[in-house]
Amino acid sequence: MFQHLIRAFATTLILGAGTSLQAQTPTDHSAMGQGKMAAGQASPAADKAMAQGEIKKIDLKAKTITLKHGPIKSVDMPPMTMAFKVGSDALLTRAKVGDKVNFIAELRSDVLFVTAIEPSR
Repeated sequence: MFQHLIRAFATTLILGAGTSLQAQTPTDHSAMGQGKMAAGQASPAADKAMAQGEIKKIDLKAKTITLKHGPIKSVDMPPMTMAFKVGSDALLTRAKVGDKVNFIAELRSDVLFVTAIEPSR
């Protein structure tokens, strides 16, 4: 899993070359990938588990959202701030910087995506 997350991180940097994504990279990689699941594998319960975070940046052109988040159990990631790709423009247009949110993150082809996001209650 560690190698897959490193590749996902590298892909995010490559996709963000020339943008401010490089300044939004994770700050602590030491605990990443120490879980038991391989990339693309998650328990059914983990797939639906939402993580909590705060929106720090929205980039409509790059289709990314930067979140300061707590642990993301579905991808075995510790708390950090990082940019995620999004699968739908609608996810970006409903949110604004500073919003506290619950979200679902998935690893797809070694890239982390936010696939659902809703206001935190």
